[in-house]
Parts: sequence; structure tokens; C-alpha cells
Amino acid sequence: MRPIKAKDLIASTAEELDIDYSIVKDVVGLYWKDVRTSLSELKAPIVTVTSFGNFKIKHWKLEEEKVHLNNIINKARNRNTERSGIILSETNEKLKLVSNLEEMICSEKQRKEFIKTHRKRNAKGDI
Repeated sequence: MRPIKAKDLIASTAEELDIDYSIVKDVVGLYWKDVRTSLSELKAPIVTVTSFGNFKIKHWKLEEEKVHLNNIINKARNRNTERSGIILSETNEKLKLVSNLEEMICSEKQRKEFIKTHRKRNAKGDI
């Protein structure tokens, strides 16, 4: 099985739908840009890509990332340069994103536990 290259897929789709190549290219580019942004900016704990699957954030990786970012912050604080100020602000922003994502994962876990316990109660007849 030989994988299809993006430009071939765009060309065949444009031909099949009788739409201009540049329009299909822009739509596909916009879709994948949105997927990349969702993954890189940590917008959600699970990103679903149609026909590809679900990409889940590993909760243990978040803790490792927080330790890594805190190390960068500590190093930047020890240096008093203009560049370290930029690094410090960018790293703090990323740390906030990681913390927000951690909270999302925690609340989702609590929601699932709540549903699970209520299903058990309803199955037993304890309403």
C-alpha cells in the first residue's frame, strides 16, 4: 500500500468535486492548521481527527512538562537579561496552558466517576 501525498489527494478531490484546486487546498490547509493549533496550544485533553482517531494528552506527561517548565522559569529568573524576560513570560503562558489542561482532565475524570457511580446505583435499584 502506497500512501497518498497531500497534493495528489487535493488534486483528485478538486477534480472529483469539480472545484478549483486552490479552494480545496485552502480548505484542507485550514482544517490541518486548526488540528495543529489544537494540539500545540493544548486546547483540549482529547483532539479528534476524523478518520485518524483521537489524540489524548497523557496525564503523566503533564506533570513532567510542569517540572520542565518550572526548571526553565528558575533558570530565567537567575539571569537578568532582556531575553530571559521574554523566555519567562512565554514559559509562564505555557505553564498556564498545562495547568488548565490538567484541570480539564481532572474535571472530566470526576464527571466519569460520577456517571459510573450513578449507573451502579440505578442498576441496583438504589435511586
